[in-house]
Amino acid sequence: MKYLQLHIQFFRAISVLLVFFYHLEFEYFKYGYLGVDIFFVISGFVITFSLSKNNKSSNFWHFISGFYSKRIKRLIPNLTIYVILISIL
Repeated sequence: MKYLQLHIQFFRAISVLLVFFYHLEFEYFKYGYLGVDIFFVISGFVITFSLSKNNKSSNFWHFISGFYSKRIKRLIPNLTIYVILISIL
């Protein structure tokens, strides 16, 4: 598993760099926008792998609700800060 995580992190870094250099408008990175597609494919793989690995529960809906509740708990604090800052500005 560690071996797989290392490769996934490598490809995520490559995709981010592709997009970064694309926005700097370097000639050699004119197709750097494809880094977004690569990142989405990697994210889909990681989420699917996580779902299949942790799917030990017999109750599918309980598992899905737990999966999304963890995501919401992670995103709500950042969203709240963002909305407050934008409201102030």
